[in-house]
Amino acid sequence: MTDPPWDEVHHLLGPDRMGALPDLRIPGTSVADWQPSPDDQNRRRGQGVRAGAESSPEPG
Repeated sequence: MTDPPWDEVHHLLGPDRMGALPDLRIPGTSVADWQPSPDDQNRRRGQGVRAGAESSPEPG
């Protein structure tokens, strides 16, 4: 299954339809607990996209 084109679904995700994104809070965690997630995203940036044995550049 492929992702739907943005122009076909963006109206379903607007703040007027769904409201603002909720705040996420997990008791007992700190910013330091979450920092590995954006660090990993930044580390992987530019590595491209892999699907099975085929890979392609990361979309711009």
